[in-house]
Amino acid sequence: MPEAAKALRHSDDERRRTIVGLIRTLHSNENPSDLYSISGTQDVIVEWVSEEHGLIRVRVSLPPEEYLHAVDAHKTGRMVSIHGELKPPGRFWRLENPRDFTLL
Repeated sequence: MPEAAKALRHSDDERRRTIVGLIRTLHSNENPSDLYSISGTQDVIVEWVSEEHGLIRVRVSLPPEEYLHAVDAHKTGRMVSIHGELKPPGRFWRLENPRDFTLL
């Protein structure tokens, strides 16, 4: 296997994280009064305490059903857990390819 491919795969493995925290911001271009008809993805900001970086805010794009759960978590102050690849900040930290969204 070429060295570049090995390096890229190793780099992706190092970025895989499960973030746990509170939803601090919700963002959707859809009508907020009718969240059950949303489509596409919507963004949330999760406040996460990372051992490496301390307190950071991570942007995550969620599909409609998970976004609705995130809205509930935000309203009730429940923590969430999401697994994905953590990307360093440009304007903000980002969790790409999110999966295993769970309300805690």
